[in-house]
Amino acid sequence: MIDSDRTTSLGLFRYAHSYAASASALRGVKVKATHADASLRFLYSHAIELYLKSFLLMNGVSLDDLRSWTLGHHVSALADKASVALDRNGFHLSHPEAACSPIRSEPHP
Repeated sequence: MIDSDRTTSLGLFRYAHSYAASASALRGVKVKATHADASLRFLYSHAIELYLKSFLLMNGVSLDDLRSWTLGHHVSALADKASVALDRNGFHLSHPEAACSPIRSEPHP
């Protein structure tokens, strides 16, 4: 079995939903820590990344491209590419960067 057989758009979507649902479940939990919201931010950020990858895979972007250094964990690059796919399908986001501005950062190597 190769990756393209195992990794589907729906599978990525479900995986993203698991991260988002976990973050939502943690929202009401009071954590005594210096960076109590870090886990929440990570879970939501990763969910967004996976939702975008699900959408892009469904719109013809290959798994190799999604794993590339250009896209990889670059949420802003994924959002830009999703915006292009939306435009191609007759939809338009006036400010796609606004959707990921709170988490816009370079990935860890």
